[in-house]
Amino acid sequence: KKLGKADREKILIHKWQSTQFPDQIEEINNIPFINFTERDLVTWSQEAGFNNIHMEFHIDEIKLDNNNWDSLLNSSMHPLAPKLSEVLEQRFSEDEAIELKELLLPNPAIKVVSAKTHMAYLTAHKS
Repeated sequence: KKLGKADREKILIHKWQSTQFPDQIEEINNIPFINFTERDLVTWSQEAGFNNIHMEFHIDEIKLDNNNWDSLLNSSMHPLAPKLSEVLEQRFSEDEAIELKELLLPNPAIKVVSAKTHMAYLTAHKS
């Protein structure tokens, strides 16, 4: 079966993002800043003796101005993740690298890329 454009793009994005955030449970459990959920934060707060717990979870899309391919190549999603340039060199063919570049930066003249941030805010009282 031949892959459609959308499927091909999903494969390329997954191939890159799986180097940033693993998708196998054993690998996830080995990274302390991603091996828990927001429910764990609430449970841990309760176990530590806090009450009146309130949590807000925010997902924001932000525009990253003045981006170009070189800045994307030298970036990673977190301090333990490899840079995009390393991922492309180690895991992508030359054709796949070109496809991912076109996917991530479809119009290089615009130089604006969007990113999503995820943040949990927890407040509580200690008796």
